[in-house]
Amino acid sequence: MNPLFLWVGIALSFLFLVLAGRKSVPTLYPEQWVQELSDLSKTLDKEWTSDIEPYRKAFLNVDIPLFIRAISMNDYKIALFKFADLGEKTLGDVLIVHGYMAHSGHLLDLGLFFRQQNLRVYFLDLPGHGLSSGERFSITDFRDYGQAVSVAWNVLTLSPRPGIMVGHSTGSSAIIESLSLLEKNQPAALVFGAPLVELQRRGFRTTLNSLAGKKTIKLPEIFRNPRFMSQGASKNPCFWDFALLGDPLYRWIYAPSWMNAYELWIQSILNRSHGIFSGPVLIVQGQQDTVIDWRKNQDLLPILFSHLELQFLPSVTHTIFNLVPNEMNDIYEIIKRFIERIHKFGKI
Repeated sequence: MNPLFLWVGIALSFLFLVLAGRKSVPTLYPEQWVQELSDLSKTLDKEWTSDIEPYRKAFLNVDIPLFIRAISMNDYKIALFKFADLGEKTLGDVLIVHGYMAHSGHLLDLGLFFRQQNLRVYFLDLPGHGLSSGERFSITDFRDYGQAVSVAWNVLTLSPRPGIMVGHSTGSSAIIESLSLLEKNQPAALVFGAPLVELQRRGFRTTLNSLAGKKTIKLPEIFRNPRFMSQGASKNPCFWDFALLGDPLYRWIYAPSWMNAYELWIQSILNRSHGIFSGPVLIVQGQQDTVIDWRKNQDLLPILFSHLELQFLPSVTHTIFNLVPNEMNDIYEIIKRFIERIHKFGKI
């Protein structure tokens, strides 16, 4: 190991020890919400339920019925969500998959948009996120993400209506990983926002991650502050207030296992020389994103997807489905036109 990185690791460890004892940052929600949501996650079973008041008051601010159930996958219990069915108007299904360190509650507004397009909307919480079981934000193999998506898709899409998968960041990676597992039951189309394929400064991140050891680290609360967050991740102050301080399912921790699993996964992606999906794919990507290496992805993504539409937005950051309202309207218009085109050609 480079001695410089060793000294950096020692310095960071000392800094963490000094700061770890600092007082907790006050949150924007009642503390009992954490326990109420934990209790709700334990009661979920295979039957849909709308008796979810703890979740509704934390994340849903519109009066539309939301239902939750759980499915079993290996050692995980995966939480699934759906909005009330639209009945005869329904054109197809959509499954929305959140990004890393997020959960379905972050994308409910996106789900409402798809519902307005007469699509039946489902969500899932990835392992280690939201109401799903698993060590928080930790994973040892991205195949677990892919399997969670494929199991959910096979359970949910029992009707003859075709479906769309929608992913943000790591949610897109999970969908990519699921495609090889779905065989004949693949979706009709894909929509990705800031898909996680190549990370910016991946080599540097991997090296720093190796200094962190193997155990999940509780981060110093002093840094749990929107002012310290990267503008390339989000420039929306309301989003940072919610994600860091207003989300009772969020945990201020760092899980080195995730980066290790990602590194193994990206190597498998880089070794692929053929497409993995032949249907239409829309990707919306902000050029102010400092999380995703979207320049490298411009070359990589066309190898994976043969019918790819790439839409770049110059002023948009990584959290592309949690922008301020006027920017979200631009995103919605792009997705709406995509849905109209694939509907016209009989894909949904």
